Amino acid sequence: MELLGRRIRARRRQLRLTQKDLATATTSSFISRIERGKDFPSLQVLGTIAQSLLLTAGELLGDQLLLEAAKLSVLDAEQCQLYLNHLPETSITRYLASLTACSQNASKPIPSPPPDPEMHFLAALVALQRHNEPKAREFAAAGIKLNPMNRPLTKVKLQALLQNLTAGLGQPCTTPASIVELLRRIQGSTSARLPHPESITYEDVASAQLLQVLSLLCKYPSK
Repeated sequence: MELLGRRIRARRRQLRLTQKDLATATTSSFISRIERGKDFPSLQVLGTIAQSLLLTAGELLGDQLLLEAAKLSVLDAEQCQLYLNHLPETSITRYLASLTACSQNASKPIPSPPPDPEMHFLAALVALQRHNEPKAREFAAAGIKLNPMNRPLTKVKLQALLQNLTAGLGQPCTTPASIVELLRRIQGSTSARLPHPESITYEDVASAQLLQVLSLLCKYPSK
C-alpha cells in the first residue's frame, strides 16, 4: 500500500500535477491518504488515477515491473533484494532471493533453478560472474532443452549466451564497429542501476532488457 502511494506521488510530481488534478473520482484528501499509504483506492478510483497519470492500473501497481527489475538486477544482490522486498512471496521470488544472495558469495552453491528457462538463464549469468563457465554452459543448455518456444526473448538470450560460452568469451568481437559503438553509447547513457521501486517504469525495464540482449548478441559484456 505504501509503495503504491509513493509511485502515485512520484508520477504526479513528474507530470507536475496537484492532488486535486487526480481527484476526478474522489477527493483531494483521499488522494493524500493514498499517497501517504493510509488508504487503498477501489479498482475504479485506481483506474481514474492511472488515467490521469497517463498509465495503466497495472503500471501503477508495478508488481510485474518490480519482478522484471529483480531479474535484471540478479547480479547486484542489494538492488535485487530491494525489488523483492516489495513483492509477494512466490516460488520464483524465493528462488531469485537465493540466487542473488550467492551471486557475490562464492562459498554459497548456486541453487538449482526451477523448470523455468528464464531462471536457467539467470543461474547461468551468476555462474559466469563466478567464473564457472562449465556450470554456466550447463544451465544455459538445460534452459534451451525446456523448449521456451512461447518465450522468444528468453530463447534468444539463452542461445546467445550459450553460443558465446561455446565460442569463448575472450574471442574478438565480430560485430560491426557501428553496432558496437551504438551499444557503448547506450551503456554510457544508461544508469548502472535501475530506478527505485517507486519510480521505475516500463521504459526503464525495456531499456535494460534491450541492453542485455544487445550485449549478448554483440559478444560485448554489459556493465
